[in-house]
Amino acid sequence: LQEWMDESGAADDLRRDQLDKELSLKAFHLLTAQHAHFHTPAAAVFRFKDHLDEEEQLGRIRWLLEQKRFKDAATVATDLGLQDKFCLDDVALPCLLSEQHAALETYLKGQRRLQEELVVALDALVPHDADLAGFIHRFKAMGVAGIQPDKLSGKTLQKLIGRLLKLYNLPGELTPKT
Repeated sequence: LQEWMDESGAADDLRRDQLDKELSLKAFHLLTAQHAHFHTPAAAVFRFKDHLDEEEQLGRIRWLLEQKRFKDAATVATDLGLQDKFCLDDVALPCLLSEQHAALETYLKGQRRLQEELVVALDALVPHDADLAGFIHRFKAMGVAGIQPDKLSGKTLQKLIGRLLKLYNLPGELTPKT
């Protein structure tokens, strides 16, 4: 639809005449009701950032989190540029723990504070006396499914931290235990 709008020159006319706040809000709710995988292309067409106020956007992302749809919440927050409105425990760690690495990497792109917080939090789990069981239990209680404790222990965790440091070009000083 976006390509057709651009090629036909209908984009400005259609957006001016048809794509108002009410239609954008309906599309926003429809696109997030089931799966948010169509949200990214639709965000540009329906101009969610322009037509919906931040509280409406944040409310829908919070609803996705309540539904335990962490990947979808990450997608929508990223599309709307609202990653900084959520703490690490809300979106990033649930995506990591449920093996949603692509969604997590996209969510964290350009979000230096969240990138740093993530590697620091993971580094805190490195020592053998870290309360890994308590950490895992906390996220299972939040409804995060598919947590594999073996992926958060020993060398596997250290490799993950190293990969994240490299991916986001973060200083090794953030992770003294790794």
